Amino acid sequence: MSPHLVIHTQESLPPALYWQVLSFKRMFWASAFQGEHRFDSDWYPPGYEVLHLSIVEGENLISHSELVRLTLGLEDEVYQIYGLGAVMTFPPYRGEGFARRVVEAATRHILTSDVDLGLLFCRRELIPFYASCGWEAQSPTAVTVLGSTLRSEDAEMVRMALFVSEKGKAARETFLNDPLTIEWLW
Repeated sequence: MSPHLVIHTQESLPPALYWQVLSFKRMFWASAFQGEHRFDSDWYPPGYEVLHLSIVEGENLISHSELVRLTLGLEDEVYQIYGLGAVMTFPPYRGEGFARRVVEAATRHILTSDVDLGLLFCRRELIPFYASCGWEAQSPTAVTVLGSTLRSEDAEMVRMALFVSEKGKAARETFLNDPLTIEWLW
């Protein structure tokens, strides 16, 4: 058997994969597991629709991404979005194209869904990778505000978008150039 792509909902994710995903998140995004969230065993608040797209070999997680379905209000409009996040590949498997496989699978899922657009946040050096998968980066002057304040640790994150519906495409300039306020980074 060779590494292959599997897709699970939050509820159907097998325990072996769930714990590998959570353990990797705790290591890679340690800042999300501090204070009152130090021992959280779930990344998302209850009630969110989450899809896990993973490359696995047996019960071994090789690479992973998540899509969380959200509703986002912007300029008196409400948009249905998929947030792409938790893109990760365990260190022994990096450089073999596994992250590209999960991001391309997530991108295809978004493009064939009924959402208006996809959004992701990444470090600046990852812009070429996501752009090669069809995502567009925000303008250099666009700002993302978390809650009511801009957290300095998140200021370096770049917002990227994938436009799906006509409504989403019509808002392209707004999503790429204007400030965007969100509750949390997915």
